[in-house]
Amino acid sequence: MIIKLLIRGFLKKHLSFLYNVLKKKGTGGTDLALYCYSVWLRHLILLDRNGMKEIPKRIIEIGPGDSLGIGLNAILTGSKEYFAFDIIEHTNVDKNLQILEELIDLYKRRLNIPNTSISKNTKPKLENYDFPKHILSDSYLDQMLEPSRLNLIRDAVKGSDSKDFTVKYILLDDNVSIQKSSVDLIFSQAVMEHVEDVESTYRKGFGYLKEGGFMSHQIDYSSHETHSLWFGHWAYSKNIWKIINYGRLYSINRFPNSYHLRKLKDIGFKIIFQLPYLNDRASGIDKDLYLKNNFEDEDLQISSCFIISKKK
Repeated sequence: MIIKLLIRGFLKKHLSFLYNVLKKKGTGGTDLALYCYSVWLRHLILLDRNGMKEIPKRIIEIGPGDSLGIGLNAILTGSKEYFAFDIIEHTNVDKNLQILEELIDLYKRRLNIPNTSISKNTKPKLENYDFPKHILSDSYLDQMLEPSRLNLIRDAVKGSDSKDFTVKYILLDDNVSIQKSSVDLIFSQAVMEHVEDVESTYRKGFGYLKEGGFMSHQIDYSSHETHSLWFGHWAYSKNIWKIINYGRLYSINRFPNSYHLRKLKDIGFKIIFQLPYLNDRASGIDKDLYLKNNFEDEDLQISSCFIISKKK
């Protein structure tokens, strides 16, 4: 297993042109409108249930992936400004416009939240997958899908300056001009496990959020193909882990659930809601890693978690 991972790392680092021929580029998932629709409605439903009673007007997504599809859902359902933060720009205007049109059709049909095929493993899980008419009523959606409004959204996706909507991709090295304490919601889907400096990211988010603003993150703590067991990445020593990640564009940080909760609380967030997913109990965790990240007993079974927090 380790030998295979070392070879993969070598190919990525030194033969990237060949590796990209053998393995499809991209992050997966967000190039499909159904997936983006499913993710946004799951976040929206749980945020509504936990105190966010209005559609957020200004939002930030961390790590949008292969398209801006999840954020376009937010714009279609009432948001006005959407900022997508990433380290590499994967997406393009044509792809975003295509997904936008597919999303418009899904909302016009009031399609129930997908929970089969491409979305069967999507988290967070819900108790009910009916279209959330208690949040997005027919009369409200008719206003959101009014043709002139949709044309303005299309223009914003194309990059046109607009006083009505903002759709903006922001790379890590870009100068960010978002006003402090002005954002209603920051969210991510299976991204925070890839962020190297989790504390700094949460701290910056705290600065952008309004008082009472929300964050919602679905975080995957599993091994991401670095081991056959979901917790196997925690068993690697520091040096072996460094070799395995040699050349990987998207490494994982190996922080457990309690680490994220501690950092959020230390910065000043209030944890509003948690939805952990329990798996086989982890064993054989590297002692140095265990002590460094202050693993708690419950971490050993939490393979992923949906966390809603609020700026006090």
